[in-house]
Amino acid sequence: MRLVARPGFSLLELFVVLLIIAILTAVAVTRIHDYKHHYYRATMLSDLRNLAVSEESYWSSVDTYTNDLAALNFAPTPMVTITFVEA
Repeated sequence: MRLVARPGFSLLELFVVLLIIAILTAVAVTRIHDYKHHYYRATMLSDLRNLAVSEESYWSSVDTYTNDLAALNFAPTPMVTITFVEA
């Protein structure tokens, strides 16, 4: 009896391809997470700088600080939440 080689992939070859795809996906997901984290941090720092400038502008005109965002005319980025605490 003569065995004829069939064209196609073996189960081991398919497993190796799936393993490579899984590794590439895991690397891509972690990189995307890092980029999102960096974006949120940069946005938060930018909002805090803008808030500090608004506070100093308010202080120079009224000679006191405030914890009211409406009085400062400050609108934070939609993904950033700012909470004031009494000091």
